[in-house]
Amino acid sequence: MKIDERILGYRIRYPLLFLDYMVWLIFDLSKFKKIEKKKIKKVVVIHRGAIGELIAMTPLLRALKKDLNCKITCMISKGKEEILNKNPNIDEIIFFEGNFKNRVNLLKKGNFD
Repeated sequence: MKIDERILGYRIRYPLLFLDYMVWLIFDLSKFKKIEKKKIKKVVVIHRGAIGELIAMTPLLRALKKDLNCKITCMISKGKEEILNKNPNIDEIIFFEGNFKNRVNLLKKGNFD
């Protein structure tokens, strides 16, 4: 009986996901909005992965700093700050602390673009 429920779930779930994607593709015009690089002044990069991914992310930070010439803030887990402390492309490091509401308030207070 469980196999039938799973197959039924796939038969319902995937067509609905496809329909949702098609609606976004057709009706969401925000994806065509041109981003003006001169208006971007503060960027936050949120990292929740492992240390290897954090190290692999450093070329992205260099490219952001070079192309946008903006202030870059990294939001990372505690214990990983030593990896990014000496990086000249990062202006500030903030940490995942507290509950979800505190994190959202921290991001709102940062006034990131």
